[in-house]
Amino acid sequence: MMEQTKFPALTQVVLPAFRDWITDWPKFILVTVVWLLSLITFVFAPPFTFGLFYVTNGLAYGDIMRLGKLWEGTKKYFWTSWWWLIMNVVVIAVLVGNILFYGRFAASWSFIVQLLLVFLLLFWLIVQFYTIPYLMEQTEKSLKTALRNAVVTFFSSPGFTIVVVLVFLLLLVLSVVFVFPIFLGVPCLLALIWSRAVRQRIEEFNHEESI
Repeated sequence: MMEQTKFPALTQVVLPAFRDWITDWPKFILVTVVWLLSLITFVFAPPFTFGLFYVTNGLAYGDIMRLGKLWEGTKKYFWTSWWWLIMNVVVIAVLVGNILFYGRFAASWSFIVQLLLVFLLLFWLIVQFYTIPYLMEQTEKSLKTALRNAVVTFFSSPGFTIVVVLVFLLLLVLSVVFVFPIFLGVPCLLALIWSRAVRQRIEEFNHEESI
């Protein structure tokens, strides 16, 4: 069980993620290269993304870094990853479509509706980064259950989530602006942060239930 600290998002998630990332940095670069190549194929992009999370999920529990786990996770979650992508395409398309639709009106109420839809879109995107690690924690690999757990975590741990999201966005912006961090294995670091975040929340929730 993890020790209770004042800033668990930093001390039990971000810092350990950086430590694991640096320890196996050369392997993470290889995993990132394979993942980037999968994006080109499109067909293998979702499965290899889940495979990447499969690798980081194991590391969050102290497993040894093995490149074979990437392919293992890719095969295991091949179809599930595509259902996840289809679900996201539909939801995001509906939300973006409605944001654009209400933007056609000049009334003040339409701006409020747009703003609410933008927040809903951001909420949905953040929840997805909890959903994938939760799916891998579950005995029953149900996207519905993983999504529900992700939503519960979001609302029950707002401060924790904000810190994780801010660190995630900082690393993401640096990767997009300077590009080269992407090839240094940063995508694996981002996945590792979310995997550790889910692990920490599960242990925290279990601790609260035992009190």
